[in-house]
Amino acid sequence: TGARLVTQHLLDLGHVRIAMISGPATLRTSREREVGYLEAMKAAATDPVLVRADFTTAGGAAAMARLLDGGLVTAVFVASDTMALGALAETRRRGVGVPEDVSVAGFDDIPGLEFVHPRLTTVHVPMAELGAAGVHRLMRLLDGEDRSTSTRLHAVELRVRESTARPRDLED
Repeated sequence: TGARLVTQHLLDLGHVRIAMISGPATLRTSREREVGYLEAMKAAATDPVLVRADFTTAGGAAAMARLLDGGLVTAVFVASDTMALGALAETRRRGVGVPEDVSVAGFDDIPGLEFVHPRLTTVHVPMAELGAAGVHRLMRLLDGEDRSTSTRLHAVELRVRESTARPRDLED
């Protein structure tokens, strides 16, 4: 999964204190992304740190504030880029360097990320492909052709950019 992919990227950089800012537990998207994060952390025999927030910039900022107050993490995987923008704003507000002090990675690869500094490492989700598949499925339903409840998986891709790096204590 994309969540496992990005968490593994942070582990491969040498991070062991990796937190996840997730969305509300009532949302399937939150739960699915948590599973990937938790699987990667378990495989690395590393304790997970999970903080919940709304899928908003304000939610991401508040969750990052809680994590920074705890001072125990070197990397944060954020379950959506919108929340990650809030998390990055909170690091800037506090003078915490990204990725110098904490690595931050998001999920979705939303439009406009090219204007964010540092450029956000994120999981690219093929939104156009998802939208086209949804329209195709809806058309088949309207035509009475398909009543199945199957799930179709779409390939995601990790886009490594400037917001992730090796933890400071591992730098040469």
